[in-house]
Amino acid sequence: MEEESIVFSTLDYYSASEIPGVLAIVRFTTADDHDRVFDVTEVVYTDTPEGYCKIEEDVPEALAHGIDVAVLSHLDPEDLPEINAFLTDVGTEV
Repeated sequence: MEEESIVFSTLDYYSASEIPGVLAIVRFTTADDHDRVFDVTEVVYTDTPEGYCKIEEDVPEALAHGIDVAVLSHLDPEDLPEINAFLTDVGTEV
């Protein structure tokens, strides 16, 4: 049986003005154990049902793998329940 390891990641949520056709812009930052950044990826999620589902899937998955996430969206966090769960439950374990 494998022992579970603790993963640390951060989630920042920023409110912005609406950009036509854009649900959110999300930046994923991967760093090593010494806080040295070795990858930054920015994804634009379209304001479509597919974009909505994809952001709700990608953000929790990234957090579970220790990837820091910054979300910029015109939506209230409550409109994205999977993401909002991390914002309202300080100390959330995945």
